[in-house]
Amino acid sequence: MSTGNATANTQSAPPQARELSPWVFVFMAALFLVTALAGFIPDSLRKIDLVAAGQRPPFPVIMHVHAGLSGGWLVLLFGQSLLAATGRNALHRQLGMLGFALVPAILLAIVLLVYEIGTDFAKGFAAMPAGMAVPVKALITGIFMEQIRMWFGFAIFIGWALAVRKVDLGMHKRLLILGTLYPLLAGIDRLTWIPKDGAIDRATLFDLSLIVWALPMFVCDMWQTRRIHRAYRAWAVYGVLTAIPIHRFWGDPDWVRISGSWFGWPG
Repeated sequence: MSTGNATANTQSAPPQARELSPWVFVFMAALFLVTALAGFIPDSLRKIDLVAAGQRPPFPVIMHVHAGLSGGWLVLLFGQSLLAATGRNALHRQLGMLGFALVPAILLAIVLLVYEIGTDFAKGFAAMPAGMAVPVKALITGIFMEQIRMWFGFAIFIGWALAVRKVDLGMHKRLLILGTLYPLLAGIDRLTWIPKDGAIDRATLFDLSLIVWALPMFVCDMWQTRRIHRAYRAWAVYGVLTAIPIHRFWGDPDWVRISGSWFGWPG
């Protein structure tokens, strides 16, 4: 009798009393980890072959540092999600302190890596005919805008998630997933089965990738809680506000010139 009453009470609970299953976060963290491996491993192996053949310079040290930090974050996210889902909260809280060290380290590594790669392109552009360099510069500076968006998206949403971890657990968990999606775009972009030269422009492809990879958690959330959590609303507002300038200035000659000058590109 008591079990039946408990079931009935759960089913009739108001939307605000329902919460998303912790296993959804485990699934999302696993999805992110698999996506990163599927995107970066083939791409890295191809580049290693090019380095061995003398067709490209060796990887800079900062790239190894960035890969280690980013991989560590994804592993930590999966481990933390699993610990929370299985009720090992004490260990979850202890390991969570690693996030306070990893986040600023990742943000710094991204800045240093982008600058390293950007200045590296300057050498190639100097030896490239101007007409050939124009579309390449437009693509790279467009992706640079996406990297700026990723950097701030990760900083804002992960920082927010860490700040509310003790007062709003539902917000904390969702923001960790949504914030991690931004740097994951680098791995998604390397998935070979996603067409890069089709009818969809590259900026739109980035936008769609964010939505598609966030969709499993959003759908489960709507099904289980019957409401749109405010974390998604904040994430959507940021996504739209940052998408507008990216679509407006992708390939814009002035943006290409200004951003290229930061890396010392020839005019």
